[in-house]
Amino acid sequence: MIDKPIWVIVGTRPEVIKQAALYNALKNKFGQDKVALIGTGQHRELLTTALEQFDLKLDYNFDLMSEAQTPAEIAAKIILKFNEIFSNSSRSATKDAKPKWVIVQGDTTTAAMAAWVSFLNKINVIHNEAGLRTCDLYNPFPEEANRKIISSIATLHLAPTIRARDVLTREGVSADKIFVTGNTGIDAFRLMLNKQIPENIKRIIKDNQNKNNRSIVLLTAHRRESEGEPVIRWFENLKEFVNKHSDLHIIYPMHPNNVARPWAKKILNDHPQISLLEPLNYLQTVHAIANSRFVITDSGGIQEEAATINIPVVVCRKVTERMEAVDAGIAKLTSFDSKEFFETLEWANDLGKKFQNNNQDNNQKNKQNKTLLPNNIYGDGFSSEKIAQILYDQYDQYDLYENH
Repeated sequence: MIDKPIWVIVGTRPEVIKQAALYNALKNKFGQDKVALIGTGQHRELLTTALEQFDLKLDYNFDLMSEAQTPAEIAAKIILKFNEIFSNSSRSATKDAKPKWVIVQGDTTTAAMAAWVSFLNKINVIHNEAGLRTCDLYNPFPEEANRKIISSIATLHLAPTIRARDVLTREGVSADKIFVTGNTGIDAFRLMLNKQIPENIKRIIKDNQNKNNRSIVLLTAHRRESEGEPVIRWFENLKEFVNKHSDLHIIYPMHPNNVARPWAKKILNDHPQISLLEPLNYLQTVHAIANSRFVITDSGGIQEEAATINIPVVVCRKVTERMEAVDAGIAKLTSFDSKEFFETLEWANDLGKKFQNNNQDNNQKNKQNKTLLPNNIYGDGFSSEKIAQILYDQYDQYDLYENH
């Protein structure tokens, strides 16, 4: 039995990254005996590695991951497991054994199903990173649907930006249930920027500086909607682009799923300016971003992190729920059409060259103190403390046990 009133839910690496600082801030504000960290194991290996990075241990781990499971299968497992625990709590002699609040993050299957089953058990749902929308249910899939599900049942909505707040308001969410907080992922990013650069990233940078003074470019590719023909065109065009730019070296930490991995090995593997790597941990990823001329990605979090330190972002998706970086001129969307793709890469390369010298100068000046981030469009790196105070102030107002 987990007899703590506040549960912070994680199931994937991005959730750990964006919940870690908040979990610690809540423990500091409410006390360690009040806050539990619950893992579903949606991504087993990546979840474990991320927890280790932040020196965190789960109070309870569902460990639900199995080989090649579908979103529907993991959703069913999550609902059944949460419901089993909540039902056992309801039968307990200790009324407070069932949590008062369940805090979910973002748009994963873990977040949506934990929110849904909490609602069914009349438990308050707090949505961290609420209000992101593409208005296209199949891009990203199934994340766009997941976050809409959560928004429809959440008690409180923690919107990272004003744009996200305005989306929720247009959808009919009461203004007094929405708080603009910044993104807790930027808290984690700031923390890792302050840590020493890992040796493997330092070695990659140095090796490329010694080869025609090459700059690295971080590539990530893993989304379901890129699978098949899109990712093939993506990699073929990317290979052609680096052929024309001898001063660039692509590093691609391959995601464990098979959306892009087989094609990367087939198309990119033997290119002297492209390195295929096994997944990087979060600290390594942060410093790979920070030392890239630009990044190419279909990931959500990397859009935020790169833009925060003025690293240009090529977003390889039809739409993005993080338009703030596009509006700020630090990110651009691109299809895999050759002309548009090449034009966007050239834009990022040119802008990256301009920013590179400025960033290097700033890094030297702020070598001992990186608490101030160059760009705060997604948050100032101190969102978790703000959220902890908000929830502390709101805590006594929400007790569904008494109202239902």
